[in-house]
Order: sequence, then C-alpha cells, then structure tokens
Amino acid sequence: MLTRQCGLTFKLTAAEDAEEVHLIARLAAFRASPEAKARTRISDLERKERSAAEQSELDSLRARYPEVPADPDHPLKRSFDAY
Repeated sequence: MLTRQCGLTFKLTAAEDAEEVHLIARLAAFRASPEAKARTRISDLERKERSAAEQSELDSLRARYPEVPADPDHPLKRSFDAY
C-alpha cells in the first residue's frame, strides 16, 4: 500500500501496511458504534440553542458518555489545555 504524508508518497513495508489496515478497520468500527454516534449527537447539540427536550437528551447522553479526561502524559497536553 502507498501512503501520503506531507505531499510525498511512500511505499509501506508489509508490517506497516498491516498496521494501517488494522487501524483503519478499528476507526471504521468505532465510527459505526453507538458511542461514536452519541458523541456526534452531543457535539451537535452543544453547538446550537436547545429546546427543553434537546437539553434533556443532551443531559442523558452526557451521563452515559462523559467526557474522557486527557492523558496527562500526552506530549500535546499543554497545547490542548491552552486551546
């Protein structure tokens, strides 16, 4: 498989190719999951004025899917916090 990075194309090794296919499959599975759909709905509701029913839906979704805390050891944590 070929991959693009910064406008350049690279040929992947067999191991890199397998890893990329695995990661793409995991991402596709997550995107199809109820959690991913709920988190998308949470994001949509947070960006708009909500009716009472929508606020109730948002509260319910937030209770089921609370915000995941950032990894304190992530190398970009300071940048995330500043944002």
